[in-house]
Amino acid sequence: MASPLPSGGSSTPKRHSRNISINRAPGAPPAQETVTAEAANTPVPNTPVPNTPFSPERPVAEIAKAPRPAPAKDFSYLLRPEIYHPLSQLDLPPPFRTPIHQPAPSASLSTLLSHHNFRSAATASGLRLCTLPPPPPAELFSLIYTRLACLTLINHLPFAAEESKALQDIKSPFYKDEISKKNTLPWELRVLVVRLQGVGYGDERRGVGGYYELAREARAEIKEASDEEGRGDVERETKRAGSVCG
Repeated sequence: MASPLPSGGSSTPKRHSRNISINRAPGAPPAQETVTAEAANTPVPNTPVPNTPFSPERPVAEIAKAPRPAPAKDFSYLLRPEIYHPLSQLDLPPPFRTPIHQPAPSASLSTLLSHHNFRSAATASGLRLCTLPPPPPAELFSLIYTRLACLTLINHLPFAAEESKALQDIKSPFYKDEISKKNTLPWELRVLVVRLQGVGYGDERRGVGGYYELAREARAEIKEASDEEGRGDVERETKRAGSVCG
């Protein structure tokens, strides 16, 4: 009778390697579990772990830095002496040319304005604009307004219209504050310049359009101020109600 086993084969049946167990003592945990338990009981040295592109970033306490101030703008183009016309005394009536009717040379600009010496005020403001050290922006724009307004009052409208061109486009982003994004030119100066530039460029529509834009901006600022005032009233009422309930 032929044997069911192939010739030359072993009589021991083969078992799948998956069923072969590792020789270990009875009751001992598997080798992998033993290594894991030993690693858990081993103290880990306090060494920094290098960051990899896949490792999460650790929160690092950063020192709060103040925002960098915006660079100062250069308004030197408004301080050139050739912009401002010299005022002659020849157009004054002879009685007003005498020293009696002339203000003191040491009189301040505010004194000249309070005494209605507009010609002298226009001259004084023009001299200050061309004198070192240059005035800061707030004083600079106030001087330009005084100069242009006084020229208009003493019937030198052509001079005022010509000098207003030095400001160029008063709606330019250059004149806007870096933080608030609002125009840094005073309102009174902008209103006057809109009219003078319309005269200086011989374009009446330019002046009318400029007034419409100023009116639109003024309405927006009034609305913003009203909203802020309303929010302040609500916060005050909320605090008052909270104090009463508390």
